[in-house]
Amino acid sequence: MQTDAEDMPFRVTCETNAISRDAVVILGDKFYVQAGLLLARQLFEKEGGSFDIVVLCSEDIEIPDELSKGLRIGRIVICDRSLMPVNEVINIAAYVRIFLPYLLPEYRRICYMDADMYLHRPGIAALLEGSMQGFALAAVHDCWNWIAEVKGKPYQLDPAEKLDAPEHYFNSGLLLIDCERYKAELPVDGIFSSLRENADHMPHHDQSFLNTHFSHRYLPLSPLYNFPMLDAYTPLVAKTDPIVLHFLGGQKPWYPTEDPWMKSYWLEYSEFLARHFGISGRENVHQAVYSRKSKPRNYTKLRRWLSQVNRSRKLKRARAFAESALAAQLEKAGRR
Repeated sequence: MQTDAEDMPFRVTCETNAISRDAVVILGDKFYVQAGLLLARQLFEKEGGSFDIVVLCSEDIEIPDELSKGLRIGRIVICDRSLMPVNEVINIAAYVRIFLPYLLPEYRRICYMDADMYLHRPGIAALLEGSMQGFALAAVHDCWNWIAEVKGKPYQLDPAEKLDAPEHYFNSGLLLIDCERYKAELPVDGIFSSLRENADHMPHHDQSFLNTHFSHRYLPLSPLYNFPMLDAYTPLVAKTDPIVLHFLGGQKPWYPTEDPWMKSYWLEYSEFLARHFGISGRENVHQAVYSRKSKPRNYTKLRRWLSQVNRSRKLKRARAFAESALAAQLEKAGRR
């Protein structure tokens, strides 16, 4: 079945028809979909039945039957690359989320989830069924703002971004979309014109675009739906019991690590990718990009030791601020 979306930079073709009125959508290039299938299976096994789980890939991919069972598998065809800036880390498929209500018009609501997310416990079905209070979009306040709020200092967003409400900047890793309201508030012609006019104002790509249009008019969700798996926050997982973990930036769960807070996830992803796709290792592309941007340093043993001590102290302070920041965000969520 092919969607009826015309004149789009993307097209989506799915192997099967929709069953439910709501859907969770996971998408990406071949590798991101391979890794994201772990999330898809978690959703199916822990919450399956009340919503479709749609997995879209921008490349040809063979998915084993034991993984595709119960899922709706689709292919993204990229028709026009000219409107959307990309880099070595951000793939053009990231922009598909902007067009999902048009590409998958059969759904009432869509919950988009990044492929580098992990379902820690059930909660997505309840999210899809809950009230959106008249908003077209719901998301989680970006974690870089949390600590800034506790410190009483606004987080310095990229000056290139055009935002009506920078203090409400959200992370686009998990988006709950009311499809009809979204299309009414952001018609497809408006998407195209905004992409053309604001290409230089999207340093964070699709996230910058969505915040340009919705930072002042979205429903804030609890941080438990998009919990940042960063060094400052990982020790808080057991204490707060999040619903969805998000491996932000370069700290992906499929990269080798000795970090005691991350190692169990790396082992799980390594076993999953090896068993189903024969992938035994994955180059850290994020680290490669960051390394090229850094100047080489020749450390003596003493300087290296002092640097490690300094990093340890900074991390300890960051974790103290992170606990206070997360508590403040949870309190806010409880009042809504």
